[in-house]
Amino acid sequence: MSLKRRIGGKRAKSHGDEFEAIVKSAGALDGFHVIRMPDGCKVIGPNKLMRVRTPFDFIFVKSRKETFFADTKTTEGKSFSHSQITPHQLDELLKIELNGGIAGYIVYFRETNEIVWFSSSKLNSISRGESLKPEEGVLLGSRFSIRFGALFV
Repeated sequence: MSLKRRIGGKRAKSHGDEFEAIVKSAGALDGFHVIRMPDGCKVIGPNKLMRVRTPFDFIFVKSRKETFFADTKTTEGKSFSHSQITPHQLDELLKIELNGGIAGYIVYFRETNEIVWFSSSKLNSISRGESLKPEEGVLLGSRFSIRFGALFV
């Protein structure tokens, strides 16, 4: 892997980690109990572990009616492309939504400083090569002020 790709990957991870911390803090300030799904692993042999991908990043719980499941994503541009959707996460989030829950992605559009909610069914509606613009989701706020109440109206 080239040095440029490694640096880009580290930068993206740093942006993602920072955004997750912002979302977790905003949820707590908004009165939610915020559960961060830990990365998992399984034993595949003596002294060998394999990473197990989590189905999503967070569970937010305030009450029975104010609970939602979310993964967080960041994007540099003005749109969120289909290629940024993680299939195994979307599958799990869709199962939750199909059973009456609220589930989807919280996306930070860095260029416009908008934080937007896309339900799993909205994410599932776009095809390869397509993308979503912020106005196609539910605006939750900006980097400095996130309010999750818009998900429950």
